[in-house]
Amino acid sequence: MLNSKVQTACLSLTLPLVLGACSMRKQPPIGATGAEIYDASACASCHGDSLEGSATAPSLLGLSAVWDRYELGVFIGNPEPFYEHNERLQKLDSDFSSNMLEYSNLSSDELDRLAGYLLSN
Repeated sequence: MLNSKVQTACLSLTLPLVLGACSMRKQPPIGATGAEIYDASACASCHGDSLEGSATAPSLLGLSAVWDRYELGVFIGNPEPFYEHNERLQKLDSDFSSNMLEYSNLSSDELDRLAGYLLSN
């Protein structure tokens, strides 16, 4: 367990990144493609323009090996419940400096189109 000074230092370093990513989010235009939803939702601020990942978030390439379209869409909309019983997600969460943000602002149709885009890469 990290001591409180280390936890505070980590939080002070990562909180601006998370808040910055949230403030860059835009509501996608009606009928937006999955790629347009990725851009409007500022996913690239953590996962990279080419889905390659970064120091703060994993690559999104090859997701079809571990996700189906429906579950990925549900995860993007509300990731928290998935962590409790998924060791792979727990490992990713510990390996990167930020947590997956909730995208509850997206409709189920938008989440489905975004998941389809991510699975096609």
